Amino acid sequence: MRKAARGLGRFNIAFDAIVTSPALRARQTAEIVAAVLGLESVLEELSELAPEGSVESLLFNLTRFQNHSNLLLVGHEPLLGDLATFLLTLNHESKLAVALKKAGMCRIEIDALPPTECGTLCWLMTPKQLRQLATRRAD
Repeated sequence: MRKAARGLGRFNIAFDAIVTSPALRARQTAEIVAAVLGLESVLEELSELAPEGSVESLLFNLTRFQNHSNLLLVGHEPLLGDLATFLLTLNHESKLAVALKKAGMCRIEIDALPPTECGTLCWLMTPKQLRQLATRRAD
């Protein structure tokens, strides 16, 4: 996970908050990422990111972060994939399905919380791709 977090660091994203599920493994992952990125002070727990959470409840509770520009969410499948699908389509019944591998990450830009327009998928990375980024020399 540390290598994948270092790969994420290569994107130079200024995260305002790292928001994690309260589940132990997700919390541990979020703590590793926060330590690698030097962001321990912006780590927050959100119960709606727990495995039994819903997209609707999660979006409602994420509105408290509406003044933040860049959030990193750490949670579980299928909730995070369902959230990504909704952010890209604004449709709970979409045939599109985003699935994230453990330690996989994506960046979706949205206009607001809750979103009023479909988001833009900027990138979707597998854990292997993130680890490769971590070991790649800077140009």
